[in-house]
Amino acid sequence: MQSVAAHDRSAAFASASNRHVRIGRWALNGAAGLALAFILLPLALVTWLAFFRQEIPSFPPEGYSLQWFGAVLNNKSFAGGFLLSAQVGVTATLIGLALAVPASLAIARRRFPGRGFVNTLLLMPLIVPGVVLGTAIYVFQIETEVATGLPLLGSTAGLIAAHVLIIIPWVARLVTASLAGFDPTIEEAAKNLGAPPFTVFRRVTLPSIRPGIARAPPP
Repeated sequence: MQSVAAHDRSAAFASASNRHVRIGRWALNGAAGLALAFILLPLALVTWLAFFRQEIPSFPPEGYSLQWFGAVLNNKSFAGGFLLSAQVGVTATLIGLALAVPASLAIARRRFPGRGFVNTLLLMPLIVPGVVLGTAIYVFQIETEVATGLPLLGSTAGLIAAHVLIIIPWVARLVTASLAGFDPTIEEAAKNLGAPPFTVFRRVTLPSIRPGIARAPPP
């Protein structure tokens, strides 16, 4: 009888525990759903307004149309800004990857004097507030233009250089984190089997750091 009673108490306790776990999971999922809805609500509202027929949004809408999507191509200011943003973003990303990936590999794989300083220098822009970093870049470009006479401020080259400075620490941090759990003996095995260095990087190293490169934010 005592064993039966103990079994019943254990079953009741397990049932209550499972019930609490389910309630907690439902509450967590509900809170996450509300947070996601709060984040996506402005995007959904703006997308809905884009189909309104009238120039000034009003409720209820007078009708729906696709005319504003066609008018985008006729807006030279918007088209020029979009093309400039794409040019700056793509160029800065490629330059940032070309500089940050080798630097991350050197920091993660090599031991050389000043390694800690270089690592800190690469990651330093991450701890600087965005307002301070933007102001510093602006002042630096002004001083450089005054000293050298180069039209750097407001130029495409100046924008690309500023965005490269922002990209490099993110790529360096994420690629270094990806290399932290990577076994270098896999590369050594590929080299011992006769693979050239570029093939080792392309077939062995690059797949391991690809998640870090993909997570690096665009400028």
